[in-house]
Amino acid sequence: MMKRTLLVSAVSTILLAGCGGGGGSSNQLSTAIETPVDAPDCATGFVCDTLVVPTNYLNDDGSTVEVFYAIHKATDEANRIGTLFVNFGGPGGEAHTTLAWLVDSGQFDPKIVEQFDLVALDPRGTGQSAYAKELTQCATKLATDINACNAFNTTKAANISTNTLVKDIDALRTHLGEEQISFLGYSYGTRVGSVYANTYPERVRALVLDAPMSPDLSNAAEFFKDDAAGYELAARFRLESDARYQTLKDASYYLYQDGVLQLNDGELTLDTALGALYALRESSSYGYWQHQKAGAFELLDNGNTQLLNSLVASTPWWQPQNPADDARASAMFKAVLCADELSPLTNAEVWAMETDFSTNAPVYGPVTFHYNAFMCADWPGVQDPVAPLTDMDVKLQTPILIIGGEYDTRTSYVWAEAMAQSFASLTRFIRVENVVEHGFSYRGSDCIDDATTAYLLDPAAAQDFLTCDGGLMKRSRTGGFKPHPVQQNPRR
Repeated sequence: MMKRTLLVSAVSTILLAGCGGGGGSSNQLSTAIETPVDAPDCATGFVCDTLVVPTNYLNDDGSTVEVFYAIHKATDEANRIGTLFVNFGGPGGEAHTTLAWLVDSGQFDPKIVEQFDLVALDPRGTGQSAYAKELTQCATKLATDINACNAFNTTKAANISTNTLVKDIDALRTHLGEEQISFLGYSYGTRVGSVYANTYPERVRALVLDAPMSPDLSNAAEFFKDDAAGYELAARFRLESDARYQTLKDASYYLYQDGVLQLNDGELTLDTALGALYALRESSSYGYWQHQKAGAFELLDNGNTQLLNSLVASTPWWQPQNPADDARASAMFKAVLCADELSPLTNAEVWAMETDFSTNAPVYGPVTFHYNAFMCADWPGVQDPVAPLTDMDVKLQTPILIIGGEYDTRTSYVWAEAMAQSFASLTRFIRVENVVEHGFSYRGSDCIDDATTAYLLDPAAAQDFLTCDGGLMKRSRTGGFKPHPVQQNPRR
């Protein structure tokens, strides 16, 4: 039996080195965390303000907090369609400076900028909205005190839940005087958008769910079990042969047992192996797999590890430019994921899932189970469960667009398929093939971007099903995929 302490210790080393999770929302797009809400920064070309909302919608005692929002007005007022709310995922990512970067970079289709007021609402706990500073203060202490955020999680996590964010969005819709909104959500933002549609179906004009989460997620352990299965699928695709995958399964089994593997030209340690496994399943944008591929194939084909050892050691892992904000994003990810749980589990109930993880994903299941599955076990705080999506084709009156990546390793393709089933006849679907990526629209693929823009301009005219080759996504000057805000928030 693999020792949990051995595996968790090794994974923690990898994560602290900057490769586990790939970073957070802290990057060149981040808002300064010390900016007071009463004096908001505002990106050039945007109109910004704060909105007063109830502290807790579940138990409204009259107390309030402020959330920050920013609007880029439609540049062609005569042909303005309405508002397009954009959420880039997380949970833990802000929206204001992220949307500003996307507009300034020219990655949106010009018609979107011309005909929509683009709206960014910083979720509570992020950017310049309520709880961002409070979360940062506790999160920066977690490295030395694992209980530093317990007080926040126990008493306030429900105040930053997905249901709360959805109600804040609708409060802003009312404030802006809009009868309906259009919504573009990436990753966790698809959960926000789909819950909004489930809660306020009559207020949805158009809904794009790019890299969707599960429509009926019950708890964090199930979330991470599906994650591991997505990692496995991407690994099999990248290894290019069943023989290599079988060798990887065998090697992983012994590594998880013993912590080291003796090979022809030396030893492969668990720390190094975990760095390689992370690169194997991470999005192409980071370049980790491209850097390590030759070493991985040399090990799996010929039993030699020295090249892989060297390449893992020299991998330019992403490092947060703002460690304090990265810590805040991690703390918020946990708080929201746990507050949202529909069927919370005890520690013992999570342990009972260990075999399921390993069976579901022989390579990635064990490490995912021991590092992530217990995140919300025995959660002490008040929860605000997200209801599963039901009868969406009856509730909603407009088609919706789902964009799913066949080898998306942060939001598994099975989630995209399940989301499509939830909306049934209203679903219009884009399947992205031949690339390990996360988040697809407005990243330089004419196939994806043209279809997304056409849907947003006229939802009724959208094509039922479309397949796009992700391998044809345009490249940047450095040879990688065009950067995109959803990649700057790699938690989801």
